[in-house]
Amino acid sequence: MSPSKQPLSADASRWDQRYQEGADSWLLGLFWCHRQPGGPPWGSDPELVDAQLRQAGLVPEIWEPATGSVDKRNDEWLGLWRQPVPTPSLLEIESC
Repeated sequence: MSPSKQPLSADASRWDQRYQEGADSWLLGLFWCHRQPGGPPWGSDPELVDAQLRQAGLVPEIWEPATGSVDKRNDEWLGLWRQPVPTPSLLEIESC
């Protein structure tokens, strides 16, 4: 299976690399966070996805259960994540 097709939880150590290769600064996703063992396609939960994205250095702007979907899809989560904005140093601020 190619790295881009692997589930997020399958190889958390590579998530940061895959994100950096595919996005400039934002990640918007609808995540199916179910706890069904074996899938389909893979089991996960909101806490695990949140922890892995934070570990990759992303900051959540939105991370909440998705509303307005079909009732049987109540395990969907809406996520909007961004790369952190660097904070300027005092020296940089004073030089402006």
